[in-house]
Amino acid sequence: FGLIGLGSLAIIILVSAAILIKAHNSHKVDELIKAAQISLQEGNLANATKALEEAKQVNGSTNNQMESLQQNIKLTVQNRDELRIAQDLIAKKDFLTAYSSLNMIEDSNLKSPEVEESKKIKKEIFTAASSDAEGQIKKSISSRDFSAAITKSKQAINILGSNPKFESLLKQSSDELILQKKSDKKRIFSYLRKKKDSFEDITWYSDASSPQYNDQ
Repeated sequence: FGLIGLGSLAIIILVSAAILIKAHNSHKVDELIKAAQISLQEGNLANATKALEEAKQVNGSTNNQMESLQQNIKLTVQNRDELRIAQDLIAKKDFLTAYSSLNMIEDSNLKSPEVEESKKIKKEIFTAASSDAEGQIKKSISSRDFSAAITKSKQAINILGSNPKFESLLKQSSDELILQKKSDKKRIFSYLRKKKDSFEDITWYSDASSPQYNDQ
């Protein structure tokens, strides 16, 4: 009975110790994850990554909270790259492309400095980006490259959002392209031979090298 009693006591002690260790580790993991989140919010990726890796080691595996934090760290790295690209483009006065890069910066459930900075910069360069877009569209219209003007109008709407100015330029470009195609078709037909079939009420066209007439 004495040996059995000692054995049971040993088991109880071991189980209790295991429970205490698990509780301690769980508390440590929570502290490390919180520290990583704070570091990430402060923009300190090195400390955030270090705390996360330590939490993984203490826990012995990765849980959902750690996976979420890992994704936020990865997102912050991407956002930082996009912000750097945008700042370089702004220095080159390419405001529209810079605004597009800033649009690539994604928000997460942890507010990071990059997200707040991108919002601030977008407000500052919006007017310049709009002016850039309008100038590019009007340049294409002036050169009668209406297909390019349509593409640039849609791009501006996609990057900067819909507004009456870009919608008007898009409609103008689309209307001009239709008229241009009609004019081109009329011009081409003016060089073709024409034959009227009065019975069928059909006009047949052909070029000088073709012996056959084609109904258009």
